[in-house]
Amino acid sequence: MKKFFQPQQAPLIGLDIGAASLGWVELAPASRGGLRLERCAVAALAPGCIVEGHIERFADVAAALQRLALVAGSRHRCVALAMPTAQLQTRQHVFPAGLSQTELAQQVSAEVVRQSGRPVQEVALDYGILPQTRGGALAGPEAGQTFWIATAPINSLQDRLGLAESAGLLPVIMDGEAQARARAARRLVQLRSVKKAAGKAADAVVVLVHVEAGQAVWQWMDGDTVLHQGQLAAQGPEDVDALACTLLDDMGRATETSSHRRPDLILLAGAEAMAPGLAEAMQSAAACECLLADPLQAMQLGDAAMRTDLPPQTRAGLMTACGLALRRFAPC
Repeated sequence: MKKFFQPQQAPLIGLDIGAASLGWVELAPASRGGLRLERCAVAALAPGCIVEGHIERFADVAAALQRLALVAGSRHRCVALAMPTAQLQTRQHVFPAGLSQTELAQQVSAEVVRQSGRPVQEVALDYGILPQTRGGALAGPEAGQTFWIATAPINSLQDRLGLAESAGLLPVIMDGEAQARARAARRLVQLRSVKKAAGKAADAVVVLVHVEAGQAVWQWMDGDTVLHQGQLAAQGPEDVDALACTLLDDMGRATETSSHRRPDLILLAGAEAMAPGLAEAMQSAAACECLLADPLQAMQLGDAAMRTDLPPQTRAGLMTACGLALRRFAPC
């Protein structure tokens, strides 16, 4: 198993093991720097198959994945998977400069044990230096470099690896749901920026709200970096006004101590993003534009994808799978 955030250039399947469905996306480079959608498929899961990110009915999910692989008809086997947000912890820590690889690994392990209170053998672990600190340490006696650290329960990660392998797939990347969705959202914002004469959209404050399986997960983003995030129960389509107000209140509490201004754009994603009146309620409550996310927007279609006709709500549910497939072209 390769590292969580390792880049990948070979053909890659973005496989989302979601709460209510499985999503399969394959992308390829197209002319003029664009993207071509090679394959795209979705398989619904019965309620109770996956609960709070845990695979409760492994045999049922494995059977659904095997059917999905047949429908996709791909000859590729390398896949990128994602850990659920609730099971993936990411943090930053400053370590002294000049450590050997062995010394750094020891200090990272010690920090993980200190933060989690769990033996390091019980967690899957990855880490790396933040790009802005690469190339040298800070000057002075407190010199150091800032690293990101990602951890997840080893048993939950092994369940997802085993699920992919049960369908004859080869897991090569493990990402996080929030990071994958943010990557797909960044591409949509970049496409939007190109269409605008003024460059305001390029530095816009964007919030992605993912609604699926009775949960609304929001991500407050700078580029594809998630600055703030939260999760709350979505009571149903009849309560969209209450959900919109609750989401905005939750965002306000999370960001009140930061300098970030109110959002310029809200993207709605997930299988339940098209709940009647939700976009209008979010737009009214936030006093900014609110759009349904389509991660497949402006992509050329390969021969197999041309035979795929997905409704807007299904496309909105493919943010994670598309973000994972984008790992073919991006290191993080």
